[in-house]
Amino acid sequence: MNSSRESPQGSDLSSLRKRITKVTQEIMDLAKEREHLSEQISKIKLSKGLLLEDLARESQLLGTMKWYAKRIGLEEKTAVRLTNELIQASKRVQRKKSNFKEAKDFLHSEEVKSVAIIGAGRMGRWFGDYFSKLVSQVTIFDRNWDTASILARELGCKASNDVFKALSSDLILLSLPIRETARIVEKFEKAFNEKRSKINFTLNEIPRLIEISSVKGPLLGSRDGRRNDGSRNLDVISIHPLFGPSFDFSNEGTIIYVTSSGDEVGAGGRNRRNLRFIKRLFPSFHIISMNSKDHEELMALLLGLPHALAIAFGITAIDWLEAREAHSLITSPSMGHLLRLLQNVLSQNPDIYFEIQSLNSENTLEITHELIKSVEKLREIIKQGNSREFKLLLERIRGSVLARKILES
Repeated sequence: MNSSRESPQGSDLSSLRKRITKVTQEIMDLAKEREHLSEQISKIKLSKGLLLEDLARESQLLGTMKWYAKRIGLEEKTAVRLTNELIQASKRVQRKKSNFKEAKDFLHSEEVKSVAIIGAGRMGRWFGDYFSKLVSQVTIFDRNWDTASILARELGCKASNDVFKALSSDLILLSLPIRETARIVEKFEKAFNEKRSKINFTLNEIPRLIEISSVKGPLLGSRDGRRNDGSRNLDVISIHPLFGPSFDFSNEGTIIYVTSSGDEVGAGGRNRRNLRFIKRLFPSFHIISMNSKDHEELMALLLGLPHALAIAFGITAIDWLEAREAHSLITSPSMGHLLRLLQNVLSQNPDIYFEIQSLNSENTLEITHELIKSVEKLREIIKQGNSREFKLLLERIRGSVLARKILES
């Protein structure tokens, strides 16, 4: 690698750029080597029960790199930024290693050896990848055989388009559209009640399912009805991952554990057991528990409102431009933020987005009504030229919990 640091043969722009590319590649190779060393350190720390974070060591390394930067004539700010990023990268690698070991050990203690992922979409891929690092047997199920087999090959696991075979797995995860999730659970519960002997289950061997739908009403509502008719329900754990398919395993995300409205997590062995199960299964995640009513109201704010804002912005901008026969758009930073939000919405499956809005319609309609009222209020303030009311409006936002969240981010 020393050859890249010799005097350049020629000073033309193209050759210099080639050297820049080569040096950058060498830096990447060294970063990868450093990552490998971090993994080895992580193994030693885990075996000895040591903390992953060592602030004294970080401070020592940073001081050494400042000294070295001065010695070779590198700007200190650059050295500090690079060293801090490398330290954070090492901590991410070590956290990931620790979290996977903890989850893997937990599943082993629970005798979970096989996992079925039903749904080969983007989130199905995420969970398939996650569980393939924890157990020896993961099977991807999808009604479309080609879709299931392609994902299975990528993850190095099995594929099937017969979802009822999933019932022989130790753990089942449903990654399906909201209505389809409710239908599959109902079919599984009928199979459990009517064909228990064929599926080779006893009353004490209730299959455990995890479902991840964004709106819980259709599922929990239908299950409450079947619970009242005396039928035996499967052990379905409802969670809502507040992250998308590009989420990195080493980050600290949030998962909501959802119970039926009126259920108390502190009451009833099943809720306590399932909440504990999710916490142990996803050790790097912050697990929040709430009932379905509170969850649906929260989803109107977290999903319904941003979706509505993005769609309304897109329609308004298009109508405005078309009315003026404009064929190009000059953007600004503020416009750019809204365009990225709109781009994110447009990149998603519209059927899923419509389900999120329509199957939580009571809360969605309420929050979109509040949005319309807010726009009308702002419009009236501007129409009246009332700067005092405009400032009071902004001051109210600045003093709210929303503003504090903005500052945190």
